[in-house]
Amino acid sequence: MHSLGDLEFDFIERDLKSRGIVSEDLRDNLLDHICCILENEMNENDDFDEYYHRILPRFFKNEPAEMQTETDNLLKFKNFYTMKKY
Repeated sequence: MHSLGDLEFDFIERDLKSRGIVSEDLRDNLLDHICCILENEMNENDDFDEYYHRILPRFFKNEPAEMQTETDNLLKFKNFYTMKKY
């Protein structure tokens, strides 16, 4: 089990933002999930960068930005159907 430091935490947050995750809520949720996976699965002697890049594809099919697009669409259509209902 590995404990993440502030530098690793900041790296993940910056990386998600640079990959198109602009929603702070989505980024915080992904950051939490990724950190939990890293802390639970990574050994002390594992390379952080290598392990991070290995688990990142668990969250998307082609690229991380598709998570932002999907979230935006879900929020947009949720509001659309709520308004239409009234």
